This record gives sequence, C-alpha cells and structure tokens, in this order.
Amino acid sequence: MNPVKVEEKLVLEEGDKNVTYQLTGIISHKGSELKCGHYIAFIKQPDKTWAKCDDSTVRQTDLKQIKSQQNTFQIYMLGYEQVTR
Repeated sequence: MNPVKVEEKLVLEEGDKNVTYQLTGIISHKGSELKCGHYIAFIKQPDKTWAKCDDSTVRQTDLKQIKSQQNTFQIYMLGYEQVTR
C-alpha cells in the first residue's frame, strides 16, 4: 500500500559534499480519497521522542511503531531537517 520507505536519516550529495537530513515529521492519510478520510501527523519532539497527533489527541509513540503500522495509512508528506552541511 505504501510505496514510500520511511528513512530516519538521508544522506544526499550536494555538489562535492554529502549533506545529512534527519526525519522530523510525517503527515499521513487514512481513507480511499484525499478529499475524504482522516489525516494523522507524527512529530519528532525536541527531546527526540515521537508524538502521534490525531485530532485533539496527542500520544507518545516511536518510529518503530510508526513503521510497523505503515500499512494502515498512506504517507502524504515527510519532513526532514538538515543536520550537516
């Protein structure tokens, strides 16, 4: 169902340098169409823990659990932060 592979760290070539990016967030969707269904966000907190934001509910989770449940939702967007230049 999900052709997107969630990578916690990406290393990309930019010119003659390798630049590292760290996963900071995931926006996902449950439902048959984008115009209907339910959106859930997973956010990496400053203390490096993960939070699942689902409407008015925020619960602690971890990346391993998010990946294990990946077949229950479609990934809509991944957010990364540059950590090296």
